[in-house]
Amino acid sequence: MTMADFNAIWAELDPETPAGAMYRAIFLGYTLTGKRRTELLRLRGRDLSIDGELVTYRVTTKGGKTERRTIPPAVWQAIRHYLVTAGRTVPPAEDEPLFMATHATAGYVDSHGRYVQRTAGDALSGTSAAEALKRAAERAGVNPDRVTIHGMRHLAARLWKIAHGNDIRGLQTIIGH
Repeated sequence: MTMADFNAIWAELDPETPAGAMYRAIFLGYTLTGKRRTELLRLRGRDLSIDGELVTYRVTTKGGKTERRTIPPAVWQAIRHYLVTAGRTVPPAEDEPLFMATHATAGYVDSHGRYVQRTAGDALSGTSAAEALKRAAERAGVNPDRVTIHGMRHLAARLWKIAHGNDIRGLQTIIGH
């Protein structure tokens, strides 16, 4: 994904609707932090720590380690805007998902073979976020085959390199490698 693709998609998301504000926050979060899809979508109110302007979150990484990471101020501003637009508390209740489905979506079979139907108010699924990205890309005139959530992770790495040069250790820390 290129920055031009991101900007076109960003412009297609209406910040005055709960869904548009939510996807703006999510997509900006991926692009500025380089986090994996689940690292943002699994966040709950209890994972956040707010100390004035410094906002951190607790995440379990791909390797199974639990870490605290900082939310960039622009991302936190977008998250706050989403929560307010959706009529939710800032921060959300302790057990409440940070990003919630705005309507019922397709169900899935869990690891125990049980069918789980997603409803409005459940944590947003990675599939829903990916599909929203594709729909926004189509509306923006961007080839939806060229954009993915993982592509935003690559864009984050490119932006890091532009800002910090060849600081490979810093890039590894940000990306989580």
